[in-house]
Amino acid sequence: MPFFLLFLTVFLLSSGVGECASPDSSVPRWKTLPDSVSHFPPVPGWKSVQTDLKTPPVQETLVLHGIRRFGQAWIIPSGGILYDASPVAQSIRPGQKGLFLGTESVLLKTNLRIDRRKNVTIRKGQTSLVGNHLIRYLSPARVGQKEVPAILWQTIDGVAIRKHPVMQVSGNTPWPRHSTLIRLRFDRVSSGLVHYKSLSAPWFSSETWKIGRKTTVIGFNSVLPEDPRFRIVPIACPVGHHIGLMIYNSQPVVLRPGEKNVFLGGYLSLRPEVPSSGSPSIEINGSGFPLESSFMTFGTARNTSGIQYLSALLHAFSGLP
Repeated sequence: MPFFLLFLTVFLLSSGVGECASPDSSVPRWKTLPDSVSHFPPVPGWKSVQTDLKTPPVQETLVLHGIRRFGQAWIIPSGGILYDASPVAQSIRPGQKGLFLGTESVLLKTNLRIDRRKNVTIRKGQTSLVGNHLIRYLSPARVGQKEVPAILWQTIDGVAIRKHPVMQVSGNTPWPRHSTLIRLRFDRVSSGLVHYKSLSAPWFSSETWKIGRKTTVIGFNSVLPEDPRFRIVPIACPVGHHIGLMIYNSQPVVLRPGEKNVFLGGYLSLRPEVPSSGSPSIEINGSGFPLESSFMTFGTARNTSGIQYLSALLHAFSGLP
């Protein structure tokens, strides 16, 4: 057995990583983005905390996605309200601090699993979900005489580590080279699609946190006790580190002008306003923001920065054949 494969096998067994497990596929994903994404500072009253003395802080962020006008009201679809406690950079390791709806927390343990999919076809501009990751086929490209897929990796909460589309030249080469747990083996690339023999990526089936003084186990896509309309998803990066704690609405929300809507156990309030003259706005935790885009991000952590990057990247690739 080659040394790298031997090392990977020992790593998986020693770290308690489970193979061939699949997460709930009902969680939201970034299938498309609009032409315009509006970016704002963090939500008023939301917090950031240092994970330890040496690493960057964790910041609470908000994403409002898919907002649309319906008569005199606004509708936000399932997955359209997304809270995330996301690091500004790097990751959170066991023993380091995080946040949970404003409460300082400590990550105690992660339960890592590997999701594996076989014979997957992805068309240009579309994505495939594997683990808590999205593999997005951007466009075919040529390396020498061979056409290969230009692809992007992203998590379901928005994090995109790669600063450029990754060119997978060899079907047997791990992608990306320095990742330990993501694997893509492509079979062929034809006009407008790429076919993979297999895709695999990590996800957390559960995590154990100390939230305030209480020790809590958070399962993948578990119901949020503070607000049963929402679910919780811990986010793993390609190497199996924790990079986000995502909370999203599992059912659509209707917002009516002038009505205050309270979510997340009182940690988030939304109230749209329609003035007699001028553009509509939305009041978030008592502060007003222009309601000019169907996609709004608040904060500058890894997930919101990844959404900004993806928006620019998709715009750059929109004119390619």
